[in-house]
Amino acid sequence: MLIFPLHTGDPVIDAYRLGVSTSGSVITQITFTDQEQRPAIQTDDPLVAQIDQALSAWYDGEVSKLRALPLVAPATPWAASIRTVLHALPLGKTLSYAQLAQRANNARAVRAAASACARNPFPLVIPCHAVIPQPTQDNLENDRTLVINPHFPTANYAFGSDLKRALLKFEYEHSHQLR
Repeated sequence: MLIFPLHTGDPVIDAYRLGVSTSGSVITQITFTDQEQRPAIQTDDPLVAQIDQALSAWYDGEVSKLRALPLVAPATPWAASIRTVLHALPLGKTLSYAQLAQRANNARAVRAAASACARNPFPLVIPCHAVIPQPTQDNLENDRTLVINPHFPTANYAFGSDLKRALLKFEYEHSHQLR
């Protein structure tokens, strides 16, 4: 596993490292880890350079390089639909689980959408952290600045609600939509 330290300036996010598993020239899994691990960076690996460039761009509010990273194909058509919807989500934007299900062409599959987010093998690249409960999304549509509230209700996240909240705040503050 390759380990990438995070350098966002946010102490919650930067307490984690991004662990990236690869097979050949594709990423097979990404995880956030708070374990003390030394970065195992192979400077001659083009995929390592691509990941480094994508993270640097993300720090500056640009998500296209992150979303362009080569990921292993989705396991199911439903996972492919969820991935497609989340890939198209602009940095700093959120949507509800119901909106995710609807955009994935199955409006009645809200729980399945939530489950797909919970099993997302590519956090940060596939921004499952940007999916929130409908009441919270309704409030955000009236006031986008609520996302910077430290008590912003985010729902569950595989890596904890504090990290989800920090990611949402970071992306909101760094999105080009604000510039």
